[in-house]
Amino acid sequence: MTFILDSIIGMVACLGLFYQLKKLNSNKAEKITQYPSISMIIPARNEEKTLPCLLSSLQSQKNLLKEIIVVDDHSHDRTKEMAASFGVTVIEALNKDDSWVGKSYACLKGSEVASGDVYLFVDADTVFADGALSKLIKTYMGINGVLSLQPYHRVTKWFEQCSLYFNLILVGGMHSFSCFSNAETAIGLFGPLIMIDAKLYKQIKGHESVKDKVIEDLALGQVLKQNKIKLYNYIGYDSISFKMYDHVGALIEGWTKNFALGAKTTNIRLFLMTFIWITQSLSVFFNLVNHLISHKPFGIILLFYILYVGQLYFISKQLGSFKHVVLVMYPIYILIFIAIFIYSSIKTFIFKKVNWKGRPIKV
Repeated sequence: MTFILDSIIGMVACLGLFYQLKKLNSNKAEKITQYPSISMIIPARNEEKTLPCLLSSLQSQKNLLKEIIVVDDHSHDRTKEMAASFGVTVIEALNKDDSWVGKSYACLKGSEVASGDVYLFVDADTVFADGALSKLIKTYMGINGVLSLQPYHRVTKWFEQCSLYFNLILVGGMHSFSCFSNAETAIGLFGPLIMIDAKLYKQIKGHESVKDKVIEDLALGQVLKQNKIKLYNYIGYDSISFKMYDHVGALIEGWTKNFALGAKTTNIRLFLMTFIWITQSLSVFFNLVNHLISHKPFGIILLFYILYVGQLYFISKQLGSFKHVVLVMYPIYILIFIAIFIYSSIKTFIFKKVNWKGRPIKV
């Protein structure tokens, strides 16, 4: 009976974390007579392979934008030439000093030449589906604050499957999608896409206010919250997607950079819900294995294992293209998450240094 109760509590905790996975406005009948003047700003460092995908996806939608600005952040490849071939504005993030961390400087330099009333910061590995930009703008015009979005993860390589629980916990921990969440509870912004009023951005000094922060999206969200600005976070689902990592090292490097520091800002209630969900997920699996090895009846345990896999499928399919076999083998991916999280904690709190895109970053 204790096992059944604990397993139900774990499922309820998971349901509470992902109670309201908000997507972009898909009301095609809703007409907008006047779109805001939007400057899309794309910080890019060594993105010659990803930029063409983003810029190509915007070709049929770029009439909704006033301009597209690509900021070349000291790339060693043909990022600048590739961007120029699409006829967009290309500038370089020159005169950057050591006090700036990550992409914040490139974002700021892009804003300095932008002329739109709204700034749309987009990572170079993002792709817009047909009609996605219109959905995004409609959604933005329906809120009173700042919008950010976590793109749908297009998983194309086997090792990217290891990102399953990182995606889940990143979204669940943002305090935007739980049964307790609203626009005032969000702990920060998603970095891949941020849409903000230009005057507001300048008023808070934009990315300059978070120039020394490793996780600049969370930090920028905190600055906005201090100024009583509401944060509206969404998931990309069928509208906006990205491909995150080209090789195993990049995956480990990317999640190592973010997770230990990000955990410090997590709401305690959401942390407990996540802890209960993860521990009960493992408990169900290990109980099943134990009963199979001991030749004990395992019907009820198998039922809960199937329920946990089903719940995981329903949530994960909205966040990324993770394979069904990965969901069935979810305990392996929980252990991978725990291992990288421990590694991230060691790098962050003991060595106080992480790496990102070939750059060492002090934390």
